[in-house]
Amino acid sequence: MLNAYREGASLRAVGEQFGVSGSRVQQILKSMPDYQAARDSAKSNRRSRSAGARSARRQSLHEATMPREVRRSWKEESERDDVFERLYQMRAAGKKWKDLAEAVGRPADRSNAHSTMLHMKRQARARGRPWPIRLVNGAAGPAGTTSFDSEAAPTE
Repeated sequence: MLNAYREGASLRAVGEQFGVSGSRVQQILKSMPDYQAARDSAKSNRRSRSAGARSARRQSLHEATMPREVRRSWKEESERDDVFERLYQMRAAGKKWKDLAEAVGRPADRSNAHSTMLHMKRQARARGRPWPIRLVNGAAGPAGTTSFDSEAAPTE
């Protein structure tokens, strides 16, 4: 029981292993002479194991979906005038933000679509272009456009 706890298992997990509750495990462990040392090592084991495993998993998942060169280059790439214009025209023609993200080499998911939209918004304002992007006459707007980025002209 003490060894399992020392390895970093929770009181509840140790209790399930021995068929008792977590609070009962704690009572039993407290009566043992080297409980304090076991508690300290359990804390450090739990902390290092969870932090290390979590960050490694996140890191590898991120690396797998988007290599570092792509992560660095998409913003620089989209800041070039010709690329900005192409993306701006794509959006004006009714393309979705996901499609624009994909056009600059990013995976087409919600997060990338949103950050692409925010990046384009900053660029458009810096260049004095209208925002939200007005859709070209006849272009069907993306489904589910909100009043925030709709093509409707402001009423006076």
